[in-house]
Amino acid sequence: MTGELGGWLWFTIDVIMVLVLGAMMIYGTMQWRQRRRPKGPMSEEEARRTIAEDRAAIKKAYDERDEAA
Repeated sequence: MTGELGGWLWFTIDVIMVLVLGAMMIYGTMQWRQRRRPKGPMSEEEARRTIAEDRAAIKKAYDERDEAA
């Protein structure tokens, strides 16, 4: 009887642990993918500021390139 119980116990532990590991990997992957996303949509003011900052950075890069040449 002890041998039978031990076999089923090991089988149950192996199956449950594999399922738990798979669930943890799926959960971790979902959390990692959500972390890389923006928290929410930008407000209009933030979008305008970002566009203005990008334009200023591009203009500065072109001006520095022209000065170096």
